[in-house]
Amino acid sequence: MGKKWKGTREASESTIEINFSLFKQRFYEIIVGQPTNNNLDNAEAYRQTIVQEIKSGEFEHTYKNHYDANFSNSKKNLDRIKTLYDNRRESKALTVKKWLLDYHYAHEREIEGTTAKENLRIIKKDWIPAIGHIELRDLTYKIIEKKVLEWDNVSKTIKNKLAVLRPALDKAQSEEEVTNNVLFGKKISGVQRDFNPDEHVRDPFGSSERLKLFSTITGQDFNLFLFIMWTGIRPSEVCVLKWTDILAPTESCPLGRVRINKSKPRKADKLKRTKTKSSTRKIKIFPDADYALQLQKEYTMLLDGGKGYIFHNPNTNEQWRGDEKMREHWKVWCKTAGVRYRRPYNLRHTYATLMFMSNENIRFVSKQMGHSSPTQTYDLYGDWLDEDSPETGNKAVEKFSLLDTFKSPKKEAK
Repeated sequence: MGKKWKGTREASESTIEINFSLFKQRFYEIIVGQPTNNNLDNAEAYRQTIVQEIKSGEFEHTYKNHYDANFSNSKKNLDRIKTLYDNRRESKALTVKKWLLDYHYAHEREIEGTTAKENLRIIKKDWIPAIGHIELRDLTYKIIEKKVLEWDNVSKTIKNKLAVLRPALDKAQSEEEVTNNVLFGKKISGVQRDFNPDEHVRDPFGSSERLKLFSTITGQDFNLFLFIMWTGIRPSEVCVLKWTDILAPTESCPLGRVRINKSKPRKADKLKRTKTKSSTRKIKIFPDADYALQLQKEYTMLLDGGKGYIFHNPNTNEQWRGDEKMREHWKVWCKTAGVRYRRPYNLRHTYATLMFMSNENIRFVSKQMGHSSPTQTYDLYGDWLDEDSPETGNKAVEKFSLLDTFKSPKKEAK
């Protein structure tokens, strides 16, 4: 064929052979497929994947998957590889790197996919370079603390990284690889950042900003962002809403409710359950949100027999794939309206603060937001509770006062 491939060759008219080396032993495997240039290129790319996994140490955890998927007839080589790793495990000291990778691959199916990917990233990017070479039994809290304090991380980031290490050390203790978890009861603080108001997480849009924005935004973007602001829904939740998630009106919710039971975070490659158990909820629809839905019907209601996604990216006429493109649209509208840019997530914060400034029931707001408790909601938005407003308490007066019953003066008993 003219072209040469390293470690890959034609084996027959219908098969391709690849080879790789593991612990100085050569392995030859057969892949079914005609040896065309394209198939040989793909086979060589696949071989390089195996070679890289061998170099990084991941092959110990993935070789069974490779053999199940592509080399199921090569049981002899599968047994050889298992024996090599078993013998190496017995003769080699257990390092932090090996333990972390072993623990991760053994337990990754127990956690959500996006979280598992992030945990593996932290292991490879942070923990292995910092302490991976140390024997597990020699690891101490002082070693961990010294390395962590070298990182330019805030306390929350450090907490997230330690959260990957803690359960692995718990498991090491339970299996008597170490005498105790050196992180038990320990906390390491990060660096302090100067406060930047532009980076403040809860930064709702004021009344003049809201007026400017929604006098400027048009089309499907108007419907999307108005709906977010009047439901408090997360951008990762709104992009996967379907028309079947709009529930029928009830006596307490005359405009209906929105069912929230799934989301698609920016880093996720597929739909996932909502952020927390309390995030699975039914949100009451208010007039502004209902108005946005009525306008959106023109664009998507008739698609997929009325069972499709509600909100589409107007540039592609397809559902939003996450909040990244949503941010780009929002940034353009903020600039056009002359409003300081903040993430569209702040429309959710705007909803909460509007409820608080109107002295709505905190338990109700908490359920609408999908928070775990009213305490969490108060901690986040309590600063916007207008306790000194002249209107405070008037809703209770209007609903329960008996004064109207006693408008006429009572006569004294004779």
